[in-house]
Amino acid sequence: MKLKDILSQYKEDTAKASDICRQTNYSLIAVCWILSNESVDNLRSFKIVLFFVVTSLYFDFIQYFVRGFLEKKHYSEEEEKAKDENGKINEEYDAAPYPKNINSTSTWLYRIKIIFSVLALLSLVLRLLW
Repeated sequence: MKLKDILSQYKEDTAKASDICRQTNYSLIAVCWILSNESVDNLRSFKIVLFFVVTSLYFDFIQYFVRGFLEKKHYSEEEEKAKDENGKINEEYDAAPYPKNINSTSTWLYRIKIIFSVLALLSLVLRLLW
């Protein structure tokens, strides 16, 4: 893996599914608001749905924060190795692949946020059926 590929891989890894999950959560908030007849007091009947939505959004943030932190640390370490004796960075340096802890941590946070988003959707459907 080339050093320049590390950052592009980061952008690719975390893009589309997280966007869809986030959009679904925002849509669920809007649906709860509409169904509550635009009254904050009526929103209390959707508190389980909103709890799952907020939790999913929280894990979405944590996933990006943790992954970004770990990837920046890895990039900095590899960038240091890619410097020549003059301090110039060789952009074609064969960097080490991501450590497994970056991918495993991010994958678990990703799964948790998806699960909470699905729970929110199921809670809303069940709320509407009963």
